[in-house]
Amino acid sequence: MKTILKNGRVIDPASRFDQIADVLIEDGKILGVGSFEAAGADRLFDCRGMMVAPGIIDAHVHLRDPGLTHKATIATDSYAAAKGGATTIVAMANVIPLPDNVAVHRMITERMKKEARVKAIQVASLTRSIQSRNLISKELSDIDGLVASGVEIFSDDGNVLMDMTVLYNVLMKTKQHNIIILLHEEDENMKWHAPTAFLPSSESSILARDLELIRDVGGRRVHFQHISTRRSVELIRQAKADGLHISAETCPHYLLLTREARDVYGPNAKMAPCLQTQDDIEALIQGLDDGSIDIIVSDHAPHTREDKNTELVKAPNGIIGVEVMFPLLLHELVHKRGFSYSWLLERLTIRPASLFGLRGGTLAQGQAADICVFSDRQWTIRAEEFASISRNTPYDGWEVRGCVEMTMVDGNVVYSSGQVEKQ
Repeated sequence: MKTILKNGRVIDPASRFDQIADVLIEDGKILGVGSFEAAGADRLFDCRGMMVAPGIIDAHVHLRDPGLTHKATIATDSYAAAKGGATTIVAMANVIPLPDNVAVHRMITERMKKEARVKAIQVASLTRSIQSRNLISKELSDIDGLVASGVEIFSDDGNVLMDMTVLYNVLMKTKQHNIIILLHEEDENMKWHAPTAFLPSSESSILARDLELIRDVGGRRVHFQHISTRRSVELIRQAKADGLHISAETCPHYLLLTREARDVYGPNAKMAPCLQTQDDIEALIQGLDDGSIDIIVSDHAPHTREDKNTELVKAPNGIIGVEVMFPLLLHELVHKRGFSYSWLLERLTIRPASLFGLRGGTLAQGQAADICVFSDRQWTIRAEEFASISRNTPYDGWEVRGCVEMTMVDGNVVYSSGQVEKQ
């Protein structure tokens, strides 16, 4: 079956293409970008006045499934991803049972193939720690077996590798295998101690420590998660200049909110690492612009109202974000700060694809037709309309300019706002 997306502004950062054109799709693959006769199509979508881009790759989400399905499920929150223009999501390992061995990882992966509305990749855990049960282990997961089965991405996100000998053993695995490890940089003792819980040094001190170990013993494809402070940006910038094989991400909330948001939104503005200052926001944006920070991810972290309905220091960390990340970033970075669509999309598509060894992120001929169609339409974020089971967001009621109108995975429409006219 042939499908044409007609008359849209096609933006593909991977090829530096940005002009009015059509996208021709057949059997789930992109046949080309150019000008095509509508008469030859089985389906025609009129994208006039809209942008057509590679689907977003959100390289940091929490699906809570299996084990915590009162917060989210593979089905509900992969659909939330589709509503946010994401066609590939990378799911963290803090689920129950823990994907620390081939059997569990394979079980979750098979469920994702059947239940997810977009392409979902399950991360394997680095250790046998179970965050939700506060069980910290120094024993490594079956990394060798998982790699042999095809797993490439590992993380204990939510837990910090506080023991340097554990991190040393993990770094040795990156030299043995072509894997990428994702590290949560935050001092566990400071994080849960009220006087120090919200200090920026909670992040930067652990990051500095870990960079020093990498300098000493080496390590490849080390990725630092949800960077939030100016000092961390400076440390990463210097480490890259020194030739360390590292990468880093940040999140929309660290680009939009300051620590004062906790006074307004309470536990729905509590995350780990915590929010900081406007100066940190400016440093993060500069880091994104100069390449110190590579990509933007949502760190989508569903929690129930009951979870969050407690005093701030005891509340679980995280907010949901996969459904609104792209619109929020369009509003703030493109329409307010003047960055180009291509600049933003590069950090949401081809860069995460390249870093994580994923397919997609481009509209090149022969690639899967994973596509996001979006517009400059202004709309109001309504938490009650979220696809996710959870509603823990500070963005309820925010007016944003930038809206996902349609999402396609392998040429199939997995979400439509109804604004794209089908002929």
